[in-house]
Parts: sequence; structure tokens; C-alpha cells
Amino acid sequence: MVDTHHHVWDLSVRGRDWIDGRLMFGSDWPVCRLTTTYAEVTAALRELTAGLGPAERHDVFTGTAVRTYDLSVTPRPAPPQETPCA
Repeated sequence: MVDTHHHVWDLSVRGRDWIDGRLMFGSDWPVCRLTTTYAEVTAALRELTAGLGPAERHDVFTGTAVRTYDLSVTPRPAPPQETPCA
């Protein structure tokens, strides 16, 4: 049975004082699919973090995990550019 009583978190009130380098994204994937879609989960996370600056959002979704788990991150290659026909 899945508990459908959801709590709403407000990062502007609860998170701003301790967000600096200590908050990171996590999920209960694939359990969340029992009540919603992954697209809805990520949309909710984007909405919850909309008030954060770019550096803070990067930390929440990437930076904190990279530092905490000492991960090496390889930048994604740029997509191939189409060359116009001559």
C-alpha cells in the first residue's frame, strides 16, 4: 500500500538557511511511479527549486553529490553541428 498523503516542502522557508552545499536531489524511483510519473516528479522538483539561483540549483541536482561521493564528472560532448549544403 502506498501512502498518498503528500507533504509540500517550501525551500524558500525551510531550505535556504542550510542549502549551501548540503542539499542534494534524491528520489524513491521506481516507487514514485505507483502514484505519479517520473516527469511529474521532476516537474515538481523544478518548481520547488525555481527560486534558487543557478549555482544553488546545480548544487542540489549535481554539485553536492559530486563533492559528497567524490565523483569524477565527464562533460557531455556537444551535439554534432549540421553543415549547410554547398
